[in-house]
Amino acid sequence: MGRKLYFTNTWNENQYPDPWISFDSDPDFSNLNRKGMECDACLSRLYHNLIKYYSNGSHDARIYLGEALSCWKAVAALNTPTLEEARALLEENQHDFLPGREPVYGKITKGRQNTIVLYSDTNDEMKLMLDGMKEWSSLHCPAAKIYPARACPNIFSELFGDWNKWEERMRVKKPERIRYVVKEMLGKSWV
Repeated sequence: MGRKLYFTNTWNENQYPDPWISFDSDPDFSNLNRKGMECDACLSRLYHNLIKYYSNGSHDARIYLGEALSCWKAVAALNTPTLEEARALLEENQHDFLPGREPVYGKITKGRQNTIVLYSDTNDEMKLMLDGMKEWSSLHCPAAKIYPARACPNIFSELFGDWNKWEERMRVKKPERIRYVVKEMLGKSWV
């Protein structure tokens, strides 16, 4: 028997527009808690920089990307109709999900497709996770599309473009998208 993954409850789809299920190889979810604090700091810094530099129309400022540069993700877009079916697929086949890797943590999201997202702190680690996900999906979900991601694509890629070209400090490439991104970050319709 391989590793055990621990799952959170499903978010109520009526309460949250983009529900997700978190999972961690640690029963106390310490890996996800650490990643959550990093995400909060990163997004908070970006939000304050956007407000500071762009609320006055100054589009020449360079925004510090910080933690976004070391936030790597291995993603598997699944061919499952529901979030619960995606969870069941992972839960039933967790014994051979990235064997020998510790820790393993991430989330299953519902968006345009149900996806498994694994977090990594380095590009090299993310590449190893991609290889492991390809091997796992070939056995359990051959139609899955496996790909790399960096930071929060719906936020950072919207502003700074292709993550392969990111630098430590960057100008926003699409200033017209700032309002949309701030709205995404706040999750509010009034922004």
